[in-house]
Amino acid sequence: MQGVLYYFDELKVPGLPIYLALAAGIVGGLILWIKQRDRWGIKKCLRAVCLEFAIGCALLLFFGREVVPAVGAFLLVGIGFSGFMYLIPLMNGDVIDMDEHRTSLRREGMYAGVNSLITKPAISIAQAVFLGALAAFGYNQDLGKGLQSASAQTGILVGWVALPAILLFACFALLHFYPLAGSTWDKIKDSLAVIHRDKEKRYLEAHGYKLAE
Repeated sequence: MQGVLYYFDELKVPGLPIYLALAAGIVGGLILWIKQRDRWGIKKCLRAVCLEFAIGCALLLFFGREVVPAVGAFLLVGIGFSGFMYLIPLMNGDVIDMDEHRTSLRREGMYAGVNSLITKPAISIAQAVFLGALAAFGYNQDLGKGLQSASAQTGILVGWVALPAILLFACFALLHFYPLAGSTWDKIKDSLAVIHRDKEKRYLEAHGYKLAE
């Protein structure tokens, strides 16, 4: 989100229609992914999120100086943002389920810790890459708002969305090989659901509660 500040300060694109498009994308995207999750499955939804988010970033990269393409790009970014916020935890849950299926252990805390171990440094690396791109394209910190060169403006777009676009396209391709999908996986999920219900029942009964049959 750091790039948003530089983007509006230097490229002089009006903020209101873009923020409205972003908000519409987030709300509409959340509705879309909730509806499509069971129809498409998490794998297909995530591939769709990666693809449309990558297209949004590419639109910003090449046409971010124009209002109409920027509005469309931010709409796609909003849809992608809501998709990742909603679907990634579900994907993590499937990975934890597969680990439980293989080991008979439920290790959610360990996976949450490893997730933080990876994502927190990644956030810092992303900021460093963005600022490095600004420097490479001649961004001058001594100038006031809106006074950067055309090259520096290009550097803002490149540093902000070029690498995400590349990585999102790569994720779209690599998710083709993601194995936790299909009828076999559905059967594993169903068997785990039975195990979880039995565990819950035994736990409640051990504490004096009896579930209705």
